[in-house]
This record gives sequence, C-alpha cells and structure tokens, in this order.
Amino acid sequence: DTICTGGGGRKEYVLPIDTLSCEDLEGAVEALKQKGKVLLERGFYDCLELMSENFPIRETQSKGLIALFLLSLHSDEWRAKIADSGGQEAILSILVTHQDTQTQAQACATLYNLAIAPLARRFLSEPPMVQGLVTAVISHRTCPEVVVMALKTLKLLTLPWSDKGVVVKQLLCKEPDFMGILLEFQHDAAFDAHNSVVSDMMSLLYA
Repeated sequence: DTICTGGGGRKEYVLPIDTLSCEDLEGAVEALKQKGKVLLERGFYDCLELMSENFPIRETQSKGLIALFLLSLHSDEWRAKIADSGGQEAILSILVTHQDTQTQAQACATLYNLAIAPLARRFLSEPPMVQGLVTAVISHRTCPEVVVMALKTLKLLTLPWSDKGVVVKQLLCKEPDFMGILLEFQHDAAFDAHNSVVSDMMSLLYA
C-alpha cells in the first residue's frame, strides 16, 4: 500500500520529496500519518534517502526539511526518532553546506522543532551540532530569521534541566565570536523584536 510512487523503473517511494511540489508535500505527509506507523516510518526513510541522493540540489533539501518538520510536528515521539535515526545528521549536513538564508532558516527551524522534545535534545547536543548552530549565527548575523531560530534551539539545548545542558553551555562559552555577537545583538535595532531570545541566551550562559 503506497501513497506516491516513482516511474520508469525508479524505486517506489511513499514520500518522493524530489518530485512532490511544496504545496503537495503537506498533504502527502498527512496521508501517511493516516495510513499508520509502518508507512509513516517508510516515508521518513524515503525522505532521508532522497535527501542523501540529491544532496547538491537545494530544492530537494528544502523539501526534505519541510517533510521532517511536518513528520515531527506535535509529536515528541517523532522528534526523538528523527533526531536519533539519521535526521540530525541530514540537517547538520545542510546547515554546513547550503548557505543560502532560506535553507539555513529552514534547517534551524526544523532543529528547534526537534529540540522541543527532551529526549531529542540528548541527540542534538553533540559538539558538531552545537558548532553548526553557532556557525549559522556567526555567518548569518544580519539575518534575524536564521539567528533567532538558531538561538531558540541553542537555548533549549542549554537549559539546566536538559540532558547535556551543562556541556552545551561549556561549548558555547568557549566560542568568543559567538559570545561577542550576542552582546552586539543586544544593541542592534534589527533584533529589538527578538530581544528576549538574546537576553534569555545571555542569562543562561552567564548564570
């Protein structure tokens, strides 16, 4: 029982993110959710496979991020599963490689959605992911849509009751460029509407 398939000898996918339009993607994910856990898991692994096979193609990565966001929306179980089953590696690769603002913002928003689940934070708190988020803040410091989502994610990872909150805090405090940029944001009019995010981050790091 499949929802969407490829043609012309191509492997069948229940979630062919490389051929679905962004408009159809939400409906396809919702259809999988209605079909049950087995097809939903197959759709998730289809998504990861197609993201890997089409890594240089920004549009496919963008649709993959949308699919991961939709799969994990309102579900801590799926947030943890995606973080533990290859999803975080796929998102980190995008964060490191695809530097356009839209994709960076999508990647940070997807990570934030995953980090809402306490169990997922354990998998997202490894040094490469923390470094990836720090680099996103530094490299896109003039883009609030990237910076705010990256900081919101780092805030969740740094919370004292998060599984590795102390470790993440130590990693961030060793990043002088990151700490300096946080101070700049407090006096940057572009971030006035998001000042609480910056202030919360500073409070956690200096506590």
